[in-house]
Amino acid sequence: MYEMRILFSCFLFCSALLSQGQSLKFKANLDDHAVKKLWVKGQGVEVRVEGDSEKLEVLIKNTSNEYILVEADDYSLIHHTGVKDKLCGPFLKIGPGERESITLSLCDQKGKMGLFGLYRAYDSHEDFQEQTLFIVDKHFKLRLGDSLVDFYTTR
Repeated sequence: MYEMRILFSCFLFCSALLSQGQSLKFKANLDDHAVKKLWVKGQGVEVRVEGDSEKLEVLIKNTSNEYILVEADDYSLIHHTGVKDKLCGPFLKIGPGERESITLSLCDQKGKMGLFGLYRAYDSHEDFQEQTLFIVDKHFKLRLGDSLVDFYTTR
């Protein structure tokens, strides 16, 4: 019984390391230090972005004097080349000065590819590091209805 607990604990620890190693880091500007949770400003919003190839965890603060309304299918991630990934999330209604936390993911969940042109999962941290070299210092825009925020990715 004791051996099973140790084995299970080792499995959980390794799983946590693997998932932690595949999260992305973000920057507001190319010269900035990369962080896991990035605050960026857009017109009328401040947004904290955190995520990986599966989902984006987004905290939105309305800095305008009007309500922000976003339909469930009115989100997208736009690559600097203009390629758009349609994202799905909840219907959003945020009053002036209010905050809301949401999770965004690709609307099409069937393929092997996830967000940012990455595979949904990698077998090891080394595979992740090798396969994601192209993601370093790439410019993206996150569209939340009529609001846009810019950021850069890294690993």
